[in-house]
Amino acid sequence: MKKSSLILKKEKLNPNGFIFPYVAFASVVIIMALISAVALLHNQQMATYKYEEQLKLDTLLQMGKEQLKSEQHNWDMSCPAPWKYTYPSGTTVIRCEKIEDGVLKATFTMETTNGTTVNKLVVFQPGSP
Repeated sequence: MKKSSLILKKEKLNPNGFIFPYVAFASVVIIMALISAVALLHNQQMATYKYEEQLKLDTLLQMGKEQLKSEQHNWDMSCPAPWKYTYPSGTTVIRCEKIEDGVLKATFTMETTNGTTVNKLVVFQPGSP
């Protein structure tokens, strides 16, 4: 006579379907694992998207500052009209707030190609490296 396993003891054997509780429990565990994996994937994709947008915005800020520094000979010490620079990853609009002692205080409005917009107040010396 074969030895019966621990899971299928004689008192649990039923001709009307003794396996259903085990199958139901395994199905619930598998479905919960799949749902949590999908939720984790969605969160990771959102975090990656936000990091990518932040990188684009930082790049737009640096490119705008550098282009403004390179064109500093084209404007006088009064606050001229806003500068608008267009780059492959988005646009940067620079509005001068005030210029005192060679220090420029400007508001940078950066917008990525995906539509994320950020305003940032930046203080820098256009002539410094």
